[in-house]
Amino acid sequence: MKKVLLLRFRSNAGFSLVELMIVVAILGILLLVVAPDFGRFLADGRVNAAKDKLISSISLARTEAIKRGEQVVICRANAAGTSCAGGGIAATSESWADGWLVFADADEDEALDVGELLRVVTVEDQTTIQFSRDDLLIFGGQGLLVDTSGNFIAVAVGEQAFTIGDRGDATVEAGLSVRSTGRIRSCANWNVSTHTCSDN
Repeated sequence: MKKVLLLRFRSNAGFSLVELMIVVAILGILLLVVAPDFGRFLADGRVNAAKDKLISSISLARTEAIKRGEQVVICRANAAGTSCAGGGIAATSESWADGWLVFADADEDEALDVGELLRVVTVEDQTTIQFSRDDLLIFGGQGLLVDTSGNFIAVAVGEQAFTIGDRGDATVEAGLSVRSTGRIRSCANWNVSTHTCSDN
């Protein structure tokens, strides 16, 4: 008769207290190292998201102006996000942190009328956006930037610049500008301390 050898294996039901304490200690050290960079990571994400929304809106406005052969406006939104906050186009810096509206302005009155709205854009509360030319960005029917009288904005006036930042981390900032030809320029070498672009 053959003998059958039965092997019994003892199974571990879990971790010992010592093993658990070691894992918690390692996680604590990792959190201390990673936590400061995680805040910057989130701020970078918010700034990049706002920048992408601006690029998309500017591209839409320019494309629609060319397609329709008429004026399309991007305006700074009021706090409710239902209408334009102002109608200026001076060399005055204004906050666009409440978002913006894109609308087809067939009657060229720079005011949002019924049936003209193309897009409503909002950004996160911690995002800051400053625009160098007040309340409006206007594209004429040829896709070029124009003023409130419909006149082409001369190259000498300079680029229309957006500065995008984050209230959670003042070291995170990006720059975006629109040339008089309607082309967008995203700054690769943005100087946070002077809020200027050092691209060549």
